[in-house]
Amino acid sequence: MKHPIDRLVEQSRPDDYTQPPDADRRDRDLARAFAVPAGTGARRRRSVRPVAFVVAGLATCSVAAAIAIPLLNNPGSSNLEATPTTPTASPRAAAVRSVLFEAAAAAAGTTAPNSARYWHHSSLDISVEREAAGPALIEQRRTVDLWLPRDDAGASWSISQFQGARALTGGGDRWRVAVGAPCPKPGAAKPCWTTKEVTSRAGAPDKQRIETVAKPFAIGSTNLSVAELGRLPDNPAELKTKLLALSQPSPGDPNATLFETTSALINRLPTTPAVRAAAFQLLAGIPGVQLLPKTSDALGRPGTAVALTTDHGPAGAHETRLIFDPQSGKPLAYEARIVRPGTAWPGLPPGTRYLAELTKTTGWTTATP
Repeated sequence: MKHPIDRLVEQSRPDDYTQPPDADRRDRDLARAFAVPAGTGARRRRSVRPVAFVVAGLATCSVAAAIAIPLLNNPGSSNLEATPTTPTASPRAAAVRSVLFEAAAAAAGTTAPNSARYWHHSSLDISVEREAAGPALIEQRRTVDLWLPRDDAGASWSISQFQGARALTGGGDRWRVAVGAPCPKPGAAKPCWTTKEVTSRAGAPDKQRIETVAKPFAIGSTNLSVAELGRLPDNPAELKTKLLALSQPSPGDPNATLFETTSALINRLPTTPAVRAAAFQLLAGIPGVQLLPKTSDALGRPGTAVALTTDHGPAGAHETRLIFDPQSGKPLAYEARIVRPGTAWPGLPPGTRYLAELTKTTGWTTATP
């Protein structure tokens, strides 16, 4: 008898995907797909709604949350015009499905130990900013380890360490960069932005114990517990409906919202193998998703990426990518790149990878912090 996950994967495959996933098929699909130019789609509206860790006291937030900041920090950036690139159906779409369904099958086959006490997510977070009073582009790196209890009752742990900064353009070993938050309202007397000094030196590890937080994760405007994430539907259609409902109220583009939330389920949130498999399949059906084979993350690890490019009119355009190993279904990174700077990313040249969360370890573990 087939495992229910295997039946789920088979039932949700496209009609032309009748063979088990294998490397030869993937290579044939890719060769066929990239001989065909992609088209473009209609204009849509969206605003960025983050998927975030909301545990009070954590030294860092997720990269997905940070991706929202550049748009939210610019006046008039809500209800932006957005133009996701929508590929022509057929060979290229079939290649996207082929690769993602292979990853789904691999993800569905993973298991977690029954005695696991914590969800452990270890990452290297990278951000690139322009120097506050100069032309240099400054890259900052920080390692983050998050340990969240399985039963929603124990303490959580955060271990972060600043790994130093470097100038991508220009020189020196210390710089001032802007820090802050969106102004509460136009014309507010309280300063919204300040600057801080960063150096090329690594800092000391910062280990924090966070007492019980009932719902430490946010999808859109909805906070969820570890247990609630574990109960998300493992059927792609039902998962799509659920994620869109959790993201409400949202005037934004549902395709971009789905790409962000679905990538988070794969890359770092405590979900089951069946939900991660459904998330890969859901990605395959999002209009505008592009396949980037034989790519690599900021650490040089090879993988395959799916990407969505969104145009926000005068505010600029950016591309978000989920990089993964298609044969194992393991996530490698989630990153954002500048396509067109505009007012949201002034001074950052096109192609700049301005945010990245590189996954080192993610999953249930019997180890303790």
